[in-house]
Amino acid sequence: MIQTGYADERVGQDQLEALINPIARAYAGRGVGHRFFHDLMDIPGHDGMRIPDSALDGVVPWLQEQGML
Repeated sequence: MIQTGYADERVGQDQLEALINPIARAYAGRGVGHRFFHDLMDIPGHDGMRIPDSALDGVVPWLQEQGML
C-alpha cells in the first residue's frame, strides 16, 4: 500500500507516478497485482498541514484484506 495526496507540491505528481507505476507493473507482471494498492487520498499531500485522521481510514481495512490484522 502506498498513500499519496492528489496534488503533492513537495514531491510532485510526475515523480510520484514515476515511482508508483513501475511498482504496480512489477506486481502485475508477477501475477500479484491485487496485492498492490495505491491509495490516492483526498488531501493535497505534502503542504505542511497535518494529515486528517480520515485520510488514514483505508489503512486498517487494507491490512485486514491482506491478512495482516
